[in-house]
Amino acid sequence: MPMLGVALAPATGHAAVGRAETTGGAANTWTNYTNAGGTAGPRIAAYATVQISCKVRGFQVADGNPWWYRVGSSPWNDSFYVSADAFYNNGATSGSLRGTPWVDPAVPDCGAAPGAPEASTASVTLARGPAAPAGYRYAITLTGFTPNTAVSVRCYDSVSPGGFYTFTLTTNTTGSAATQSYCYSGDGPDHWVVADGRVTSNHVTWTAAPGGGTSASGGATSGGSTSNSGGTAGYFPTHIRLRGDAGARERALLQLAPQLDKAATNAKIQGQTLAHIIYHEGGNYLSARKGATQKSEMLYSGSVGIGQMRVDTAKLVALKVYRDWSTVDSEDIVVRTNLIYNTDYALRYAAGYVALLQQAGISGDFQLFMAYSLSVDAAKAWKAKSYSMTPSVLDALGFNTRIFIERKRHYDDAVRAIGR
Repeated sequence: MPMLGVALAPATGHAAVGRAETTGGAANTWTNYTNAGGTAGPRIAAYATVQISCKVRGFQVADGNPWWYRVGSSPWNDSFYVSADAFYNNGATSGSLRGTPWVDPAVPDCGAAPGAPEASTASVTLARGPAAPAGYRYAITLTGFTPNTAVSVRCYDSVSPGGFYTFTLTTNTTGSAATQSYCYSGDGPDHWVVADGRVTSNHVTWTAAPGGGTSASGGATSGGSTSNSGGTAGYFPTHIRLRGDAGARERALLQLAPQLDKAATNAKIQGQTLAHIIYHEGGNYLSARKGATQKSEMLYSGSVGIGQMRVDTAKLVALKVYRDWSTVDSEDIVVRTNLIYNTDYALRYAAGYVALLQQAGISGDFQLFMAYSLSVDAAKAWKAKSYSMTPSVLDALGFNTRIFIERKRHYDDAVRAIGR
C-alpha cells in the first residue's frame, strides 16, 4: 500500500465492474464510511476516473453531503470508500466542482449495509411560504425517507442554479419532516430544493414580495440545523450571495461560510453580521496578500488577523464572553500568533467581540459593523446619541470622524458584495 498522502490514478490491471466517475480534486479513501475513519487507503488523484461499485450514506462532509462511494478499481479493490463530494457526478471530467450534484443517482446502492440510502419512495415537495426579508420562504415537505434520520436539504433558484444554502431536517418516525423556517429568495423565476443530494423537488415560480429585496438567505428558527451550526433559536446563518462580477475576495469569503457560521452560532450572533465585518476587516487575508500580511503583522502589536483584533481585546473577550482562562493567561505572542495564523481562533474572537457589543446593548447589523471599530465604552456613548452619523456629534464623542464616516461606505460595500 502506498504511503498516505500520495495520490494515485487507478491501476490498469484490475477489471473492476461499476460506473466510471471522475474526481475534481485529490480525495482520501477510508475503510469506514460512517465516520470517515478506520484505515486510510491510497488517495485518488485529482481528475482521475475510477470505477465506482456502489453508493452508500455515511459521514456528512463539511457541506452536508452524506454520500460515499465504494471504489472498485485497483488498488482500492472494493475495500475502501471515498466521499462522493469529491466527484463531478455528472459526466464532467474537468472544471470546477461548484454546483455539481452530490451523488450520481445512476450508481447502484450498496444494498442493506448500515447507512444505506432509503428506497425510491422518498420525495420532497416545495411550496411558496410566508413573506420573507427578500421574497418568500421555502415551504419544504419531506416524505418517504428513513425514519429518525438527518436529511440534508439544499435550496436553489434561477439566479443560483448551483444552490445557495444547505441545512438539515430530521425525519420523524414515519420518515417525514417539514419546515418553512430556512431558505428564502426574492430572485426567480424558478425555485426548487434537493434533499439528500439526490431527490429533487418540484419547481415553484414567484417573484420578490412587495418591499422585498433580491438576495436569498437562510434563517432557522426551529426544526433542524444548518450544515455548520446547531440552529440557535432566532439565529440567521451566513448567507453569502455572490454577484455575477464577484472577485477573489468574495469567493474567498464564501469558502469561509461554514467557519463563519460556527463562530457566529457559538457566540449567539447573526452570521451575516460577522460576514460583513470579516469582508471588510479581513481584506488582505482574503487575497493573495495573506502571506505577506501575516509576516508583517507578527512584527507589531496593533490589530491583527482576519478579524483585525488587538491582543488585549481578545483577552477581554476571553474573559467576558467565553470565560476562557487559557487565553486570558496566555502570553501576548501566543494570542497574536493565533489571531494571525489560526482562522477559526480569529473568527471565534471576532464573533465574541460582537457578542460583547450586544451585551452592552448595541443591536442592528449596521450598528454592530460600525461599533466593531470602537471600544465598548465608545460604542455605548454612540448608542446614547441614537447612533448619529452627524459629524458634529461624532466630533463631540472624540471619534475620528472622517474615518468613522468612511466606515459606513465600507459597510455599504460589504452589503453590496455579499448581500444583506
